[in-house]
Order: sequence, then C-alpha cells, then structure tokens
Amino acid sequence: MLPYVWGVHAVRRLSAAVAATMGTVEVIAGAVMAWGFAGETLGVPRVAGGVVVLCGAVLARRSHRAPDRVLA
Repeated sequence: MLPYVWGVHAVRRLSAAVAATMGTVEVIAGAVMAWGFAGETLGVPRVAGGVVVLCGAVLARRSHRAPDRVLA
C-alpha cells in the first residue's frame, strides 16, 4: 500500500509525459517480476508486446527532450 501512495505523490511532481511513460513501463516490470518470482511463463506474444511497449516508451521520451543548441 505504501509504495502505491508514494507513486501517486511522485506522479504529482512529474510531467504528464514522464508519468505516462512510467505507467506503461510498470506493466512490463510486473510481468518480469511475475516471471522471476512466481515462475510465470512469458510466451512469444507477451515478450513481443513488451518490446513494442518499451520501444514506444523510448520514442516518447526521446520526443520530449529539449532541442540541442546550435552554435552559430
């Protein structure tokens, strides 16, 4: 319960883009933890879906970076 409350408070301090990206990555973290701790099987469709979600999270983070400075 306490980690959930901390997560809610942390989201209030983050930008919407970062909070959304974290929300999508939480699902993958849960699947990996279920695989590691509970012995759940991760089939090809689940792994492929996780890769798609991770790629989307990376692309979302890259699109919100500050533009590079151009030296004149």
